[in-house]
Amino acid sequence: MKVVLDTNVIISGVLFPGGAPDRIVRAALTKRIDHATSPDLLTEVRRIFEKKFALPKKRVDELIRLLAESGELVYPTERIDVVKADPADNRVLECAFTAKTNYIITGDERHLLSLKSWKGIRLISPSDFVVAEDLL
Repeated sequence: MKVVLDTNVIISGVLFPGGAPDRIVRAALTKRIDHATSPDLLTEVRRIFEKKFALPKKRVDELIRLLAESGELVYPTERIDVVKADPADNRVLECAFTAKTNYIITGDERHLLSLKSWKGIRLISPSDFVVAEDLL
């Protein structure tokens, strides 16, 4: 089983310890679950941590390095346009499709979770994933 973590899961997991996103991020960083990411997703994580939350560059650099090294770094070659309301969400779908993942773990109820499934990839909330994969 392989997953893609939406940037909102990574942000929540790092900033708010103890919840489902934290458990998922820890499992991904310690390779208890296989995950994939892409340069676009890592750039978005960096932008949010540095601009919105003003985390120190050194801390953000370390997190980006850990995310890239603990998972599969993929380079999507095809752009898709499934989520019209928020085109950045398409980068998550592109990563998952390129990496041939089973799940996209996301907290985005408006755009991604409402898809439920896309091209055979299940979109699942962090809390549902934690229960399904027994990460409690």
